[in-house]
Parts: sequence; structure tokens; C-alpha cells
Amino acid sequence: MPTYIYEIVIENVSASCCSDPTYCEIDQSENSQPLSQHPDTGATIKRVIIDGKPLVKEEGDSCGSGTGCC
Repeated sequence: MPTYIYEIVIENVSASCCSDPTYCEIDQSENSQPLSQHPDTGATIKRVIIDGKPLVKEEGDSCGSGTGCC
């Protein structure tokens, strides 16, 4: 089962406030629709899309330090 990368959407943030995005890794079937809420926290999330394709974490990959993965 692939692990998709989702960004946590920060709501009600003023335009002058800039913060680094926070990401989560969520295991999902390839046939599953993208989630809009984090299954554990209920936070609003969106699937990360690059070049028209969802960003999928490969087996053994790590988000690395300082990337904000939860």
C-alpha cells in the first residue's frame, strides 16, 4: 500500500504570516480518493501534487529532518 504525502492546511492565517508547511505521511490504497481531513487529528489536509501526480513515499524513504513530517 503506498504512503501518500499530505500537507496540513493552516486556516485563518494572516497574509503577513509565513510559516513552513507541515506534512504527514498516510498509507492509502491506490484506488482511494484523496483525504481532506487527517484521520487522527481531524486537521484539514491536502494531498501534495507535483507535476500533476501525487507525491508517494517509496518503501524505505524518509522525510528527513526538518521537513515537518508528522
